Amino acid sequence: MRKVQLIIYLLITGFCFSQNKNALELYQAGLKAYDNNDYKKADSLYTLSLKLLPHADTYYNLAITKRMLKDFCGFCDNLSKAANIGDFESLDLYYKNCTSMDTVYYKSNNNIYSYYCVVYNHKCTKTKTYKIYEKRIINNLTSIFDVIVKDSTKFNESNLINPDFDIESIPLEIKVYTACEVMPEYIGGDKARIDFLLANICYPQLAKEKEIQGTVIICFTIDEFGNISDIKILSSVGGGCDEEAIRIIKLMPKWKPGMVGGKPVRVQFYMPIKFTLSG
Repeated sequence: MRKVQLIIYLLITGFCFSQNKNALELYQAGLKAYDNNDYKKADSLYTLSLKLLPHADTYYNLAITKRMLKDFCGFCDNLSKAANIGDFESLDLYYKNCTSMDTVYYKSNNNIYSYYCVVYNHKCTKTKTYKIYEKRIINNLTSIFDVIVKDSTKFNESNLINPDFDIESIPLEIKVYTACEVMPEYIGGDKARIDFLLANICYPQLAKEKEIQGTVIICFTIDEFGNISDIKILSSVGGGCDEEAIRIIKLMPKWKPGMVGGKPVRVQFYMPIKFTLSG
């Protein structure tokens, strides 16, 4: 169980309004109930806390509580929600416990590149997701990159799980990496990026009036020319914060593109944008 992260998070970000204090009190009461083996009470308290303040630690602890109550799908659902906020421990637990995997290898025409597709069978939702990986061996060094195929209508399930499918036939404009040798960089580095956000972001009036705070997790694609596209909200806050996060990303200038094998590629990038009121 996690007992300190949420408390530290609330103190550092200066949450001082009653709804967030109530969320913290409910969270702490949930921890106490769990320690006393009262899992039903802990379940209820964590759920109430999440209604006031969605947070990865609370989702994680609720997931563990669901597991103690033998609610396997509740366990998986809350791990997934924590992972969507950017909690990598929850993501790892989810894939280890809530999915089964099949791997399909693709033929390669050279000794440098090879590819494989991992099929994830999600046990509770009865759905499948697919991840294609590119493996490079250069000078006896192996690098593996996660590749997103954007056009799922053209490259559907029958294509992706067919070992004779020629993955190199996928047009470059619909291949996106989630990791690469040189990641994209905002011109001037992280300090310049943060300065840009501070100088341009406007706290939405509705969020102010309703005392809405939190972190919007946003993802977007940086293409081989440094342009930003495909902006999506992964974790919502509401009150106009999501729209403001999208607006600020659209305002950004070109980035330095990511590189694989010395060539610029398209890369999916994740960014948290925190909205915090002081008072």
